[in-house]
Amino acid sequence: MYRVVIIDDEEIILKGLRSVVDWEKFNCKIAGQADDGIEGIRLIEKVNPDIIFTDIRMPNMDGLEMLERIKPQLKEKEVTIMTGYGDLEYARQAIKYGVTRYLLKPSQLEEIEEALTCMVENLDESRGVKRDKIDNYLVEQVLKYVECHYDEKLTLSEIADKNFVSVWHLSKLISKYCNKNFKDIVNEVRMKYAKKFLLEGNYKVYEVSEKVGIYDITYFSKVFKRYNGCTPNEFRNQAKSDTGKNIR
Repeated sequence: MYRVVIIDDEEIILKGLRSVVDWEKFNCKIAGQADDGIEGIRLIEKVNPDIIFTDIRMPNMDGLEMLERIKPQLKEKEVTIMTGYGDLEYARQAIKYGVTRYLLKPSQLEEIEEALTCMVENLDESRGVKRDKIDNYLVEQVLKYVECHYDEKLTLSEIADKNFVSVWHLSKLISKYCNKNFKDIVNEVRMKYAKKFLLEGNYKVYEVSEKVGIYDITYFSKVFKRYNGCTPNEFRNQAKSDTGKNIR
């Protein structure tokens, strides 16, 4: 697992990052924390972290001076700065140290997870981890899950949690490997089974809709027509007509 250190003089930030972020699902663990740059340097030298989250303005030594002191070590580390100051000069200095993300406080969980995902991916790539195989496996798991649970309420958040990844990361992978979004994947599977039920059973349209996990008949009909070019009843009637012609 990748080792993470958090350096910030605000106790609420230290506690928040430790408790709110699900570090394990990013293959990370908290290796320590410090409340100023001097203690931060000592901590970094002691635990040799892979990822550093740091504030800028702190007592005794600020975050930028700390990064300057450990600059030779930064080539092998990923850094995200979290600060309440949007000063352009700070951002320029941060770029000089090659920080991965520059976040303004208060940061949203999604922003932090996006930064963490990016840092982990950079570390994986630099250390030769075969991301393609891992990413492809994740997408396959999504497709299998949708195929087996199309008749249930499906959310990308739920599936992301089951696979210990962020929604943002999983959404990006689906778009990359499938060239479509999660909603389209779910609807395609549901419409595939909807056609099957319309042809093989004597179900009413609303029953077919519910069997594929859609409980709004108007929405179901709209989606069905978008994917098939006709309404559910038109599809069934056309299929019956074609069958009759083949028999004759």
